[in-house]
Amino acid sequence: MRALLVIGVILAVLLLIGLIRVGAEAAYSNSDGFSLAIRIGHVSFRLGNRRKKKKTSKSDEATTGSEKEKKKKRSSGPPPLSLILRVSENAIVQLSRLVFRQRVEFLRLHVTAALPDPADTAMLYAAAGTVMDGLRRIGGKKLVVSDLRADVDFDRTTPDIDVCLRSSLRIGELTSSLLRIAAGSLKEFLLYKRSVKHG
Repeated sequence: MRALLVIGVILAVLLLIGLIRVGAEAAYSNSDGFSLAIRIGHVSFRLGNRRKKKKTSKSDEATTGSEKEKKKKRSSGPPPLSLILRVSENAIVQLSRLVFRQRVEFLRLHVTAALPDPADTAMLYAAAGTVMDGLRRIGGKKLVVSDLRADVDFDRTTPDIDVCLRSSLRIGELTSSLLRIAAGSLKEFLLYKRSVKHG
């Protein structure tokens, strides 16, 4: 009985963890640039800027170059293109399914059409409006909140863009897709090794 109770508690905990939503928020604007935030449940944190690579001296570059050459000699050749294509095909299929499972929680798109030529400005404004109409139509149940606006400014010469996209999916769905990708890749790799061994 205790063993069944422990198993039941573990399964319940895993089920609750699988229901937690994880997501990302990507934003770009002319004034603030690009930003990315990761959210797990109700906790979110923003990713910092990439660190600059340290400058290496010529002697360090020579030693690292020789070490890389040695590693290349020790390592085997690259996998064949057929194996890479099969693994990539499986990964693309699983990732496409994952994309359809995610939920777009918020979408903001503000475009101010402004170009040196007034005719080009009008064309950009019309194109932005067409894109936003299409987003409103395909949004449906996957789009919870949307903030779409297109403006025009003939006094400026550069367009202004402000876009923000926030989407999420459950941990269980993400884990399932990653496990399928890993299993498919392992299967193709084992089949390749078997064909090389018997070939």
